[in-house]
Amino acid sequence: MLVDLLDEDYAEQTELVVDALNGIGSVFELQSPTTKNDFCRMFIREGLLDPLTSALLNMMATRDEVADQMKKKIVQIVLVFSQVTQSDIHVRNALGTRKIVRRKCSITFKGSGSHPKHLSRLASGMRTLGAAIPREYAEGCQTTFDECHFA
Repeated sequence: MLVDLLDEDYAEQTELVVDALNGIGSVFELQSPTTKNDFCRMFIREGLLDPLTSALLNMMATRDEVADQMKKKIVQIVLVFSQVTQSDIHVRNALGTRKIVRRKCSITFKGSGSHPKHLSRLASGMRTLGAAIPREYAEGCQTTFDECHFA
């Protein structure tokens, strides 16, 4: 349900998208015996990464306080996935698909002019993930991981 709400147009359904992001973020904050790896795998199975990165791309064009908070929330969620990639090949493969890598590159490059803290955190996650992503996934980026300069 939360993943489906992310497919809504942020400009028209801001509250639904915000509620979905807050719900997804709170799942990772739960104190439960379920590991973050399991939550990541569950969200991958539900198709979270595509609408999540799409929502972040859409929010990059929006300049308001709510959008800024949601950008930070999305980056926090992506960073959880990036951390899990170090120990979970299934999550690494999902996060390293060509489409997701291209979006993450695009997000990082679009935000490079303003250098907000949350984008530098995403770039740091990209650098960590870059070592784990097979080269063929990165071919679609405008530049290779070796040429990227992360803050």
